[in-house]
Amino acid sequence: MALCIKRFLVIALSCVSLLHLVPVQAAEGGSGFYLLGTRSQMAGMSLPVGMYVQNDLYFYSGKSRTDLDVPLAGGAYLGVDAVAYVDLHTLIWVPGTHIGGARLTLNTTFPIGYKKVSAFAALPAMGVGAEISDSTIRMGDPTVGASLGWSHQKWNWSVARS
Repeated sequence: MALCIKRFLVIALSCVSLLHLVPVQAAEGGSGFYLLGTRSQMAGMSLPVGMYVQNDLYFYSGKSRTDLDVPLAGGAYLGVDAVAYVDLHTLIWVPGTHIGGARLTLNTTFPIGYKKVSAFAALPAMGVGAEISDSTIRMGDPTVGASLGWSHQKWNWSVARS
């Protein structure tokens, strides 16, 4: 009898999960921390000659919940919770070199991130449910970049490659 109930639960949860199929795309095993457009305020400005440290911290938190009516089993509850922290440590060096009237700036960024994802499914009418979660702390791929910055009176612009 217990084996029959377990088999029914596996089949029921499999059918319920098939109702919510969506395409998923991930990089680096789902643990990439590269953020598009990581230039911040005053991105067109050229810094004075010197060495600088910049630290950007990003935080994300999200939840997804679904309540379903399952024939013969009552309601089913499914959900996913996710949290991510990304800390970007950047070293900036402005050597005082000019190229084509522009000031050269060099930088390197070392990303460190934490992610945690939890998923659960439950059939309360049958008194069963399961939850699974995983977390990771990783260093992302360091990036190296350079920019050329021009200025004229109050106008500033730059070309950058990261």
